[in-house]
Amino acid sequence: MKRVHLLLLGSVVFLVAIALFTRVSKMSSSADETCRQVMIEKSGYGPWHPLPPPADEQANNSFFTTTTRSYSDGVNTTTCGVQRLGPVWYANGSLGQTFVGFNFGLDPACDGLSYPIKAYGVLSGKAKSAQEIQQEFHVFAKKVHDEVCQKASSSGV
Repeated sequence: MKRVHLLLLGSVVFLVAIALFTRVSKMSSSADETCRQVMIEKSGYGPWHPLPPPADEQANNSFFTTTTRSYSDGVNTTTCGVQRLGPVWYANGSLGQTFVGFNFGLDPACDGLSYPIKAYGVLSGKAKSAQEIQQEFHVFAKKVHDEVCQKASSSGV
């Protein structure tokens, strides 16, 4: 009887340890949340929007699974690789990104200034198509353009 209690206690301690470890590390109970935690710190031209997950993922519910999540900031696309080990997903360190430059063009008020690249965060919600994200980015970029160029022209840069 003591063995059963010891085995049960060991299992509970193991599950609690996994739960605590996932709180402090970039691990989660879903691939989406794990990549979202990684992408929050990733720099880009705007907030990262999730793209639809791979179509074949639903069929693969094995104990050990590797998959990717893709994000777009309206200019570049980044993929985040994640692996599943039982109920826990963790980032495997593979981040791929396209590197397309973006600047303010020939606007004389912004002459010599480049578009700010920083960690804008991740927008949650339903995945959108690349065209929808690009349309939203153009609205976002116009606001950033107006703010940056207005500061530059008022400070005489």
